[in-house]
Amino acid sequence: MASIRSYKLDSGKRRWKVSVYVGIDPKTGHKKYVVKGGKLTRQDAIKAGLI
Repeated sequence: MASIRSYKLDSGKRRWKVSVYVGIDPKTGHKKYVVKGGKLTRQDAIKAGLI
């Protein structure tokens, strides 16, 4: 499952980030996510997250 969200920088510019669930960490048993951010467009965030 992936989530794409926009956020604002302090300068007022908008950026996009994608968060992808990659499974359970076998060492800790916690959920593991990969987050990639700083993308200029929503389409760039989708490509970065391989959705």
